[in-house]
Amino acid sequence: MNEHVIITITPTLDTGQQAAISIREIVQGDRGDKGDRGEKGDQGEMGQVNPLTVRFDKTNDPVFYLGEADPNTEESASLWRIKRIDSSGNVVIVLFADGNDLFDNSWSNHLTLTYS
Repeated sequence: MNEHVIITITPTLDTGQQAAISIREIVQGDRGDKGDRGEKGDQGEMGQVNPLTVRFDKTNDPVFYLGEADPNTEESASLWRIKRIDSSGNVVIVLFADGNDLFDNSWSNHLTLTYS
């Protein structure tokens, strides 16, 4: 069974039109303990999605930041997966902090991290 998280952002373009951005993460499989988050993201037993704490920073519109971590994770802890979403052009660009989808960054530093 697949489950997914859908986040939709609808910014207004310079032309006055709205563009919708959807980010989907398909979750399946077994992640093991908290230390094995790695590439697969937040996965529990087969078909089960564990809850995530989510932070969304839209103060630099049209560039947005999305952070995900286990519930009750401190923003200063290096246990966050962070994405930079740039909707300034005709193509929306989604980049990960440090160029990977690992849960190894601090949300407190999301504006100063390197994204690729």
